Amino acid sequence: MTESSSMEDGSMTITALRKMSAGADTTFNSDDDDASGLSWGTGNNSSYIKRLSGIRGSLNTVGRRESMKEFAQRSQEFKSEIKILANSFERKMSVRYNNVTKEFSVNKLQFHRLELVGRENEKEILKERLFSLNERVLQDQAEQAARPFSRAPSEMRTSLTNGRFSSSRSSLANADQARPHSRSPSDMRTSLKNGRFSSSRSTLANGERNHGSPGTMVGHRELIMITGVSGSGKSALAQTLEDHLNQQKMGVLVRGKFDLKAAEEPYSTIISACHDLGVKILKLAGRMDGLDENGGGGARSNKQSYREIRDQLRRELVGMELQMLVHTIPILGDILMDRVDLDLDDMDQSNYTTGELINRASQLRTSQQGSNRSRGVHNSIQMGTRSGGGGGPMVEGQTQEMLESAFRKFFRTISFFFAPLVLVLDDLQWSDIRTLELLKLLLSDTTNPHLMVVGCYRSDEVEETHNLAQVVRDLKHDSQNIGLTVTELHIGNLTPTDSNEIVMTLLNIDDQAKTQELSDLCHQRTMGNPFFFLMYVEMLNRDGLLTFNLGTFCWEWDISKIKAATGATANVVDLMTEKFLKQSKELVHLLKLACCLGNIFTGAVLFLVWAMSPDVIKANDEGTAKDELFHQLLEESIEEKFLERCDEGLRWTHDKVQEAAMMLEPQEDFEARKYKVGHTLYTCLDGEDLEEYLFCIVNLLNEGSAHRSAELAELNLRAAKKAKIYNAVSLQSMYSELGIANLPNDCWTSCKDLALELHIVRAEAASSMGEFQTMEQNCNVVFSQKECSVLDTIPCHKVWIHKFARHGNYQEALKLEINVLEKLGCRIPRRQLPQALTAISTLLRFKRKLKEITPTAPELQKMPLMTDPVHKNAMSLLASFILHAYVTQNSLLWLLGTIRMVHLTLEHGLADQSQLAFSSAGVMIMHALGDWEMGKHYATLALKMHDKLEERSHRSSTMCASHGLVIAWMHPMQGQLRWMMEGYKRGMQLGDIEWAFSNITVYVEMGLISGLQLHGLSDDIRIYLSQFESMSTNGDYSRRTRLIWQTAMNLMGESESTTLLCGSAISEDYLLEETSTISGTFSSLLKSFLCVHFGDHEKGAALALKRGNSVYELSPGHPLGMVDPFLRAMSLYAMARKSKKSKSKYQRHANKARKAVKAWLKKGNPNVYHQLELLNAERAALSMSQDTNELYYKAARLAVRGGWIHDAALASERHAEYMLEQHDKEGATSKLEEAVERYSTWGATKKVSQLQDMYSDLLDF
Repeated sequence: MTESSSMEDGSMTITALRKMSAGADTTFNSDDDDASGLSWGTGNNSSYIKRLSGIRGSLNTVGRRESMKEFAQRSQEFKSEIKILANSFERKMSVRYNNVTKEFSVNKLQFHRLELVGRENEKEILKERLFSLNERVLQDQAEQAARPFSRAPSEMRTSLTNGRFSSSRSSLANADQARPHSRSPSDMRTSLKNGRFSSSRSTLANGERNHGSPGTMVGHRELIMITGVSGSGKSALAQTLEDHLNQQKMGVLVRGKFDLKAAEEPYSTIISACHDLGVKILKLAGRMDGLDENGGGGARSNKQSYREIRDQLRRELVGMELQMLVHTIPILGDILMDRVDLDLDDMDQSNYTTGELINRASQLRTSQQGSNRSRGVHNSIQMGTRSGGGGGPMVEGQTQEMLESAFRKFFRTISFFFAPLVLVLDDLQWSDIRTLELLKLLLSDTTNPHLMVVGCYRSDEVEETHNLAQVVRDLKHDSQNIGLTVTELHIGNLTPTDSNEIVMTLLNIDDQAKTQELSDLCHQRTMGNPFFFLMYVEMLNRDGLLTFNLGTFCWEWDISKIKAATGATANVVDLMTEKFLKQSKELVHLLKLACCLGNIFTGAVLFLVWAMSPDVIKANDEGTAKDELFHQLLEESIEEKFLERCDEGLRWTHDKVQEAAMMLEPQEDFEARKYKVGHTLYTCLDGEDLEEYLFCIVNLLNEGSAHRSAELAELNLRAAKKAKIYNAVSLQSMYSELGIANLPNDCWTSCKDLALELHIVRAEAASSMGEFQTMEQNCNVVFSQKECSVLDTIPCHKVWIHKFARHGNYQEALKLEINVLEKLGCRIPRRQLPQALTAISTLLRFKRKLKEITPTAPELQKMPLMTDPVHKNAMSLLASFILHAYVTQNSLLWLLGTIRMVHLTLEHGLADQSQLAFSSAGVMIMHALGDWEMGKHYATLALKMHDKLEERSHRSSTMCASHGLVIAWMHPMQGQLRWMMEGYKRGMQLGDIEWAFSNITVYVEMGLISGLQLHGLSDDIRIYLSQFESMSTNGDYSRRTRLIWQTAMNLMGESESTTLLCGSAISEDYLLEETSTISGTFSSLLKSFLCVHFGDHEKGAALALKRGNSVYELSPGHPLGMVDPFLRAMSLYAMARKSKKSKSKYQRHANKARKAVKAWLKKGNPNVYHQLELLNAERAALSMSQDTNELYYKAARLAVRGGWIHDAALASERHAEYMLEQHDKEGATSKLEEAVERYSTWGATKKVSQLQDMYSDLLDF
């Protein structure tokens, strides 16, 4: 049965028009004039109807009054006029038909509209989450305006003045220098903001805690995960957010899409989104008529907004961070280097004319030119990739951690200016682990408050063990701590009602009953999948099963024919394949080539591979003809919705479309085609362009090649090194393994260097992945080669050393380092007794010649650089050797390694590791030899080497050792906190993550013992730990930081215990670990710290007697060692006052500890002055000396003056206890009130409660 539906009441066929000449009364309705000039009127009064009536009357008159000949002549004239009218009407009807079919085509292909039928609830949830974020943005902006000295957008302190941001960093720095010792403890806290530190006053704490309670971090970030099967409309749903942003005229939305062919390519999707952001920023500089359509609006001009963004990015991104980010996202070079003289409407390469594409394709072979329209960059910086996911060769030390830090700063800045920033990521089921980890870091960044991430993935392709599922679980678990709102939406298939609504929309029919049977059949065939459904309806129209009848102006279909001609569709690939096969041969050829290039590619590269393909070359067309043909095919592919334009160039409209294109030919032929495309790109591209498409080229060649080739092995090595830069370990492993497989049989003689590098890179990747058997095999291959020298094998030995250190097996690392150093001519004894004898003799000789060999600062600047590779490798090994010796508290090996490094530097010139050598020597000279001034001199020389050495990778370690372990002993400790932060910043910028975290660990330890406000310190530790545990492989930093955190929690009352280090920060399992490590020693010290402040002196005395002076002896120079004698003496003096039986023993050990404090003060340590006075007061209290009260007063005054608020509180408390022993309740009450106030200022809530409970009769609260 044939069904039809009228498109318009009163429509008229051509037959009806002709019948009018016979006298039929018919009314015509139209809105436009036809091409003949006749007017299309309405109703019986229209000139058109009158004209027809006149013709009819004339014919009748002629028939009656004139001869047949005249009748025939007049009749022919009238018939000609009628024909003109009929043709005009037919043209009009044709136009109307075209409009109807065009409307059908437009409706059919507007997936973002039709795929959302029945998704009202989901759309409303998205709108609600976005509006909630918008409200918080407006609230924050209002508060920002009310706080002119709060920071924006990270630690950079700026003030909003007349729409401009002005820096106030210098004024703050001057203020800090003007009163270095007069700040209250709360003023001296310093906070880490995910990549940068800044000194912060109490006003900063108020501004950055987002009005949360102390210890609570509140963020404004949103994560929305949209799941569903392929084709369910996930991307279309996410796209609705852009409409809401446009309506609100605030914020910006950028998209990124993962590609199955590049599933392991790190960061490519984030890089693509950043490129889009760069385009939007450049548009601010290029247009003055309002912000970009998604960029919001405001009173400030676009160029002014552009300058503010550019300046803030320059402040945030410095040094290697800047170079690496511009290297990865070249368009940022246009922003940061003021290259804004671009044709901004031409940023999309797919908008080039095909003549320009030919030009571009020929220019691609020229090194250093690249695609300048989308990647114009300052000449001084070597650029690399855009959407390809990588860059060119990069200097040592630039790791993925540095890039992730740069990404965080970039997004933090952009989300401040374009608030909110919505990042939509499609096809997360194909995401790589590095991108997921970066995404986790971005969403955990509490200083990036206006970020929304919308992730879309196929639910049927993501199991619980998938990396994405794990990341989402982690984010949901930590959502309260990091201030993240997580929303999950699942998109199902269409209901029959939804399907009918789509059919009615496509056919412009209002009657549900007319389309019900057709829509039910379509729903049954496609199971309600929106994308399948639309493809199915298009197929019906294309195959003539759904037609528009011009005669009746109705859509017609025959259900029985549709049922007979079509079956149930399992997937849309079959439908798309049928559509492909009905296209022209030339278009199919172009699409076969395009599917080899991945999901996103540029028009220039597509033209290159198309123009160089044999079929096109064989045609031998002229340039113009080839240009026109490519233009025609490209436009046709876009019209047919195979491809679409995007900011990056071109992309497939759906991954299923790309999948169908890949199935157009047998697998063998497709692999051969991929090899040809890869070979074309490899031979035609070089420089930046080759580096941009390196992964793509290598993948194509690997998949299509069946023969070994040293050239292909070298390409795989380049790809593996590029993957290593971004820590894409699995990719590094894959490429290096394929490179080894492509090596010729005689590789160790014909291409030894290539074979060596491939095995080293493979071993490094295997070690990082925990594949230690593979690591050993590759290292043993290198060790077994006679052609390999000792220097050739050093990288493999370093892989073994790194493996040991990564698992905390420092003893094995030390043994291997000793063995390898001996091969380089640097012998260190293996046994303990020879080590001790050698260390003592070496130290004594060094001490005798110290003044003679020590260079002055001018002499240091004149020293040559070390060039001998043997000595340079020895210095590199010794650098890790002394670090492992210090961590294991092996003072003998640490002394030997340090002195060897100093001698190598003085004899053979400065190496990169000489900075660490001299700073370590400063620690040794100060604390082992007792020469504090000379130790400080060496530490200062180490810092001065920064100007001499171009390599900056050891700056972080030098700052940590020089400022943290030497200079902090001769200058106020609070003043060294900023240098610890600077060391952290340098380490993050240079990729020296381990030393960056070492700086922060020392900062946290310094912060506790120097009296930083506990709540602020605890908040910062929360951030530090998030970084440690997500970026570092060394658990020691995390353990030590957790010890400090638990100590602070005990004092703040966030733990049930007072002196036991066990709670939410540290599990009971940790307490069972060995205490022979540096963490174990510090654990004992921190327990003493709690015992002293909570008054558990019996336990504190026992710990003091057991520990002795081990902290200072085993970890010389560490800041915690500076308070160890003080803590031991305090507990021992207190027990001497309580225990008459053991008074002499306690007093003897206390006096010994006090003597160490006194000696440090004489050598110039200003941090122990108040400690000594308080110990003097405790000793005087033992004998009831008359000056006891004065000594307590003096100790408290000195502590307050130096900013040691917790020690001032302790002095007041101990003074009160002494007064109670003297029965001076009034004086004791005054001192207790003073102690409570000071403990409260410090944040020790539980200690305050303890005092209130113990002295409730004296304290009136």
